[in-house]
Amino acid sequence: MKNKMGWDDALDVWGVHGVGGFLGIVMLGIFANKEFNPNGANGLLYGDPTFLLKQVTAVVFSSVWAFVFTYGMLRIIDAFTPVKVTEISEAIGLDESIHGEHAYEEAPEHERPLSRGSALVRRWWRDRRLPRQAGRRRPALHQQTGLWIDMGF
Repeated sequence: MKNKMGWDDALDVWGVHGVGGFLGIVMLGIFANKEFNPNGANGLLYGDPTFLLKQVTAVVFSSVWAFVFTYGMLRIIDAFTPVKVTEISEAIGLDESIHGEHAYEEAPEHERPLSRGSALVRRWWRDRRLPRQAGRRRPALHQQTGLWIDMGF
């Protein structure tokens, strides 16, 4: 679902916490049994459909709350500093575009072929000039490659 929707979720937070938590809460409403917890409630399979309804209501409410709160916080943070890096920084790789260094040296720099990101940056810089945006700096010269990159802040 994440790939079809195009979500940027590299750590699978939605799959692990969102889907796993949702299913766990709903399944509790189905399989809960007082034999395991005498102070609890029976689930749907043990004759208490109201407990399932309470669980579904709670998970829907908490999901909506988490979405609205997270969306609002990301909008506020994005007003001060970008939450996501630019496409160019992403294409180059964050080690090079943000930190100005290579993470893994596999070959000497003069023998290393140009990466897709380097070619993208050259084309981008050649084809258009980046206008100064409010609150953002102009592109910076990458120290090791000599390429102009948009640092995104």
